[in-house]
Amino acid sequence: MTATTNGPAKALHLSNEYLRIAVHPDEGGRIASLRSLQPDVEFLTQAHSPRRQLKPSLNARFEEGACAGIEECLPSVAACGPETAGGAVPDHGDFWQLKWNVESYDSRSAVLSAMGFSRPVRFRKEVLLDDWTMRLQYRVLNEGSEPTRFLYAFHPLFAVEAGDQVILPVEVQDLEVYYSRGQRLATAGRVSWPLTADGRRLDIVQGADAGSAEMFYTARLRDSQCGLVRKAAGARIDLQFSVDLLAYLGVWICYGGWPEDSSYPAQYAVALEPTTAPCNSLREAQDSETAVELEPGSCLNWEIGITVQPEGGE
Repeated sequence: MTATTNGPAKALHLSNEYLRIAVHPDEGGRIASLRSLQPDVEFLTQAHSPRRQLKPSLNARFEEGACAGIEECLPSVAACGPETAGGAVPDHGDFWQLKWNVESYDSRSAVLSAMGFSRPVRFRKEVLLDDWTMRLQYRVLNEGSEPTRFLYAFHPLFAVEAGDQVILPVEVQDLEVYYSRGQRLATAGRVSWPLTADGRRLDIVQGADAGSAEMFYTARLRDSQCGLVRKAAGARIDLQFSVDLLAYLGVWICYGGWPEDSSYPAQYAVALEPTTAPCNSLREAQDSETAVELEPGSCLNWEIGITVQPEGGE
């Protein structure tokens, strides 16, 4: 099937009796909408304005893009300088900036791919609808002549309302504070989850005017069960992923506190980010030996599932 047109960018529309999805190949292969039909709920943040066309660049800033929906961070989340093994990496990696090729597409599935520019890696993903679940099957192939290393982080910006609840794996009792705007929470340390020592409930979503933004990481996981309960909407989402490769979970909780540059729209979102390393940058992952190494001609595969259901559903 040929991609349809939705405004200035092409969009792929997938649907079944439970879910409706929109994918934008020209905007980094971004999944722009994940909507359940029973009940009718949009689970992803929406772009404030049409994304201006970016020329892929090592200097691009993520806030210049859509900053909405589900995007892919590879080979890093944070920008890395030329001193990084393999060379510099742009903010949030290569692939959110690129136009992705549509290899196949029908009403229930789409296959897209793109070639990185900071590393010689080809990234492929297949989006599949399976009843209440959106399955994402990934493959990274090293097309270079030398080994390459990368960090991967899934980057879903989930829409939220005050009173919603963030669910982390039961084993998670505390989190590393990687970033906290204005040092609201002590950085370079750990906080208990879900209730901090000073009585703050980190798992309950606050209002968009709270002005806070925090990035946390779990320790290495044994279980991947996590999700988000949309209390007022009467619905929830659950993530599934393999902890063999995606051994950590990044937790981004933003209630209007990012970007710090006020010329960009304030973000109101929660992101649950299965990742290969408990840090934002490839350089840090290399230093801590948590970067993934891929030999020339080798590929790596993994899958992430997002299941949508009415709250209390099985």
